Amino acid sequence: MANYSIIVGVIAFWSGVKVQQARYDDLCLDLGGGRNPNNYLICVVENVSDAFWIGPIRVTHHDVVEVVREEDKRIYIKLKQNIAKVLSSYTKQSVGQQLELRLHDHVINSVQIAEPLQTGEILIVLTSIEDANQLEALLASPALKKLQMIDSKVIRTK
Repeated sequence: MANYSIIVGVIAFWSGVKVQQARYDDLCLDLGGGRNPNNYLICVVENVSDAFWIGPIRVTHHDVVEVVREEDKRIYIKLKQNIAKVLSSYTKQSVGQQLELRLHDHVINSVQIAEPLQTGEILIVLTSIEDANQLEALLASPALKKLQMIDSKVIRTK
């Protein structure tokens, strides 16, 4: 009986590997248009590490209405309505959980979600000037006007 269990386990593992490979091949064929003459996969995928992430939500300069550098390490971001709704919905579902802000491949800040975001306006306080420079450069679109902060106030503190 033990031999049958081992055989069934091996067959299940082998078929799982084959299914996973077929799904990967399908993705690569869909994105890349097929295999090249040497029978290697042509797989074209987007570089997701070169981005700004608010939790699982990717933010690019296309999602931003306004970027203002307040101080060396503080950046104010106003998001477009569509991405603001997505972020609001996510934070409603995630109250009490940690929210990581990632720039490229590393975490630049981690906060606990106390209440859902109602607007698409975010003030991000970074720990290094280098991260602030990279974030500003990543989110600032050439079409955006350069704005200066005239006044700021703290709305809520803990």
